[in-house]
Amino acid sequence: MSVFLPDDFDASTEQTSNHGITVSYVTDPSPIPVSSEFAVTFSISAGTMTEADATMPSHGGHGMPVAPALTDNGDGTYTATPFEFQMPGYWVIHATVADENGTEERVDFDVDCCA
Repeated sequence: MSVFLPDDFDASTEQTSNHGITVSYVTDPSPIPVSSEFAVTFSISAGTMTEADATMPSHGGHGMPVAPALTDNGDGTYTATPFEFQMPGYWVIHATVADENGTEERVDFDVDCCA
């Protein structure tokens, strides 16, 4: 495990947005490889997913060297690929979801990558 994790680090792979949309994710492969591309599949309980990305807060919030494309799988899941964590450490996966009214909000997932 990384030594530079925030005190409120939460390794949960499921979160509920402020508007009540439950979002969870799995990666392929798992565990996440360092400096290699991987896919993230999100499941949402309602609404739509509009964007997925990741940043590394402990390094000035820089992003990944790739820009993931989001695919609606038609069954309440969305696959974002490619993701690539170019270095080990504390990352945050961001999932932007929209409710039935089109109101967007971001759900964040803490990740201790590639330990």
